[in-house]
Amino acid sequence: MGRQIAAFKDRYQVVVWDMRGHGESDYPSDAKAYSEALTVGDMQGGPGRRRAKQAVIAGLSLGGYMSLAYHASHAASTRALMLFDTGPGFKKDAAREQWNERARSRADDLESRGLAALGASDEVRQSKHRDAKGLAGARAACWRRTTTG
Repeated sequence: MGRQIAAFKDRYQVVVWDMRGHGESDYPSDAKAYSEALTVGDMQGGPGRRRAKQAVIAGLSLGGYMSLAYHASHAASTRALMLFDTGPGFKKDAAREQWNERARSRADDLESRGLAALGASDEVRQSKHRDAKGLAGARAACWRRTTTG
């Protein structure tokens, strides 16, 4: 991501943030501190967001889903939306429940094996995750899908 920021920072205000339980953010121990609504609130009130009338919002994976959730409730402040490797919406209950089971399983794996559950990809090596419990909390709360879409 460093090269991406470098490419844009001279022409645009670039705000980079880590959602709760990720990177350099807080890692709350209370499971109630992780939710889609709280994440969208964090995005709305985060550094730099108060100054910009509209923003290009981008997100990868779970961050992409949270960016979509942000846009759904703050469309007027979203100039463009870029989503990468983001989970799908579901029209069928069975497919949604299969996704939810995967999210629960992934959270359980993070709880039991810690950061080793992430593997050793370039993305993982470059990440700044301090604790797997925050990742597990975010996955358990924010990956779960309850509606069609």
